[in-house]
Amino acid sequence: MDFFNGWINHSMGLNGRDNLDKSDSIWNNEYKIMKNSFIEKGTLLYRVHAGGYSEPIFEHYEDYGSRKSEKFNEDYKNWKDSQSVDKIRWDNHWVSFTKSIDVIGSAYFGDKLLRGFVIVIESDKAIDISWQKTNGFNECEVVAPMNKNTCLEILQFEDFIKKYGTGNSYYEKCRNVTKKDQ
Repeated sequence: MDFFNGWINHSMGLNGRDNLDKSDSIWNNEYKIMKNSFIEKGTLLYRVHAGGYSEPIFEHYEDYGSRKSEKFNEDYKNWKDSQSVDKIRWDNHWVSFTKSIDVIGSAYFGDKLLRGFVIVIESDKAIDISWQKTNGFNECEVVAPMNKNTCLEILQFEDFIKKYGTGNSYYEKCRNVTKKDQ
């Protein structure tokens, strides 16, 4: 249970999770035993590749003192990586997706600046863990391998909303976007 709690309550960040080799082993084992939590093969799942934030400006790093260049270079590399679909790591590690289109357009994801590319996959093997979220925003989280063979498409956030949006997400409601407008 500590593993699931840690996974579900892990804060989103640009660098991802630590020790994916160890968690892969756990997820592969859970996939063998959690049959009641399987996602049906062929179900569409969604993952936002970071993005939506501004290019770092070197002069804004004055308060880092002697670490100014190091911190700027790290942030700049992360920003640059978020601008290219070529930087998406298709390494078959089990990672988080959502089964809900509206989660992608949620204020929760917007507050975390998750407005970059949206990866759409067709599940091959995936575990629904959304039922384990008891506090806070439920991301309708599903865990699945990051396998390029399951990728249907990668879209800019706006293009994703135009193609898949339901008209019910926070983003769409704030912009008065409905399916008929698209």
